[in-house]
Amino acid sequence: MNTFALAIVVAGITVSSSAMAADLCADRKVPPAAAALGYTQSAIDVCPKPSDISPDGTGRFKLYNGHWWESKRAPLSTYRQAPDGLIVGFDGALTTVSPNGNKPGALPTLAGSSGFYVEFDAYVTANNRDHWPALWLMPREHNGVPEDAYPGDAPGFERWMELDVDEGGFTPGWLGTVHSWTGSWPNIKSERNPYAVLGPNPLDRTKPHVFAAAFEPKTLKVTWWLDGQRINDAGPPFVPEVARKQNFYLILSTQSHGKNLPYDMVVRRFRAFVPPGSPR
Repeated sequence: MNTFALAIVVAGITVSSSAMAADLCADRKVPPAAAALGYTQSAIDVCPKPSDISPDGTGRFKLYNGHWWESKRAPLSTYRQAPDGLIVGFDGALTTVSPNGNKPGALPTLAGSSGFYVEFDAYVTANNRDHWPALWLMPREHNGVPEDAYPGDAPGFERWMELDVDEGGFTPGWLGTVHSWTGSWPNIKSERNPYAVLGPNPLDRTKPHVFAAAFEPKTLKVTWWLDGQRINDAGPPFVPEVARKQNFYLILSTQSHGKNLPYDMVVRRFRAFVPPGSPR
């Protein structure tokens, strides 16, 4: 049954998907993986809706349309309400930091210095290898001008970490990557951890899944989970030391691997946890 259906039957009882979404959003338990790392303070907890999106890229909203490096952004009609979440239509991109002037919004960034756990509950409307649904993080320090520069670096030299919690279409299954970017534009190089595929069978992305990742600054370790199951981890050189100096924001995007076949991604919830006592 398509997850867009307005009702499903559980144990002979008809339950609306909107009611199920409300139950999902009411659950305040710390995910076991976050608790095991000591990341028990809730920093972000959003069941998104279209009214969370800034109409013009300004103001203290939870979400903003587009990336700072894009000159053209998707129309606001790309984002619509589903019974159980926010529809991010094809070629859409939503961020938790404004693309207009790199201004902070209603949601905090996640400090690499203290570490964090982040998870996305999402699904897409069709399984196709051309679809490239992406749930990921970038450091605010890399946004706009001046670019990310640190003491001792040569003029124009940049370095930053990109953390991809999940990306569709590269493999039949789950895919999480971390990139260490370095160089002077346009000669930017990237090291990334080897791909990891979940088992021999393709991942059915039309079913809701919880994609999660954590960054531990002491050990420079990134770990990924799918539906609560630990899948993979990565460390240096793929996880760079500069990540400890950066503050990360969330991105939800629906891209293509070249054929531009349309699809939707429904994001039911996204959350982040940090160590107790972290600044809010």
